[in-house]
Amino acid sequence: MRYIGSKILLIPEIEKVINSNVLSANSFTDLFSGTASVGRYFKTKFRITSNDLLYFSYVLQKATIQNNILPKFNFKLSELFNQDSSVNYEKFIFNNYSPNQNSERQYFSNENALKIDIARQNIEYLREKIKFQKMNIFIF
Repeated sequence: MRYIGSKILLIPEIEKVINSNVLSANSFTDLFSGTASVGRYFKTKFRITSNDLLYFSYVLQKATIQNNILPKFNFKLSELFNQDSSVNYEKFIFNNYSPNQNSERQYFSNENALKIDIARQNIEYLREKIKFQKMNIFIF
């Protein structure tokens, strides 16, 4: 994932420019939206068109700009970190992003990397389960 920075600190300046130069508008375009912070801020004032090349940005935009309700889940967040001893969890984050013999990149502690691996696979399991049960839940 490429990450350069967030425009969140620019929001007050962007808002000043809009307020002093735009008399009436009902739409706002957030090009190169990245973390979607600008679009998320302005979504209560404008209809947002948001754009970015990266998939993580698309996911953030869907979750925080397009979605206007809090999702209702029928499980507790803490359950995502429960490790099922019968499951052989893939250690992708652990192997690629924590301090160990396999990884040059060291973004997470070994403990947190394992938690992330468990959580992301539990989320995938719930996503598939929900697909088949056709429950009323927001997951993409």
